[in-house]
Order: sequence, then structure tokens, then C-alpha cells
Amino acid sequence: MQLVSTDTPIIGTTPTNLGITKACQYYVGSFWLLPVQFNALLPPATLNASQVTNLLKQISLTSGAEVVFKSMCFEMHGLEHEVRAAVNMVIELDIIKVA
Repeated sequence: MQLVSTDTPIIGTTPTNLGITKACQYYVGSFWLLPVQFNALLPPATLNASQVTNLLKQISLTSGAEVVFKSMCFEMHGLEHEVRAAVNMVIELDIIKVA
């Protein structure tokens, strides 16, 4: 088996010989929205997908990362700089500061 990276050829027969750090530059980031305090009598504040759809598109276009919102969690997929930019943009959202 021969795998070729942009730097030098990597030759090996098992995954341990491949140098996993060079094999992938793909990152996944998660940003969870957790309640500040728990109250059993009041349901937790939630955001629905329709509230954040336009924000997700804007973050994705600006950062280059794929951004998904599900179960009160933002997930960002992409290269390291794209994911970092997307996380920083999510942190700065007004809807997040209020939630």
C-alpha cells in the first residue's frame, strides 16, 4: 500500500505506520447550550431550528465550516481555522447571550 501526502510519500501496511496526524486535517467542534440553573417546575429555554437557520447559513458562508444546530448544540465541521472561526462567531451571537 502506498499513500502520498502533499509533503512526502508515506509507505506502510498498517494504520499505525501511516502517521495519523498527517492523514486528516478535518475537525469537529461542538458548542452546547446548557441552562444556567435547573428548575424542575419550569421547562428549559430552547431554541428551534427556524430561529437559527439564517444564522447558520451566515456563519457557514463566512467561516467556511459546515454548521449544524440540533438538540441545543451547534456542531461545526471543517478545517481547523474554519471550525475555530465558526465557534468564535457562535460565541458572539446575541441569541446565545440571551438564551
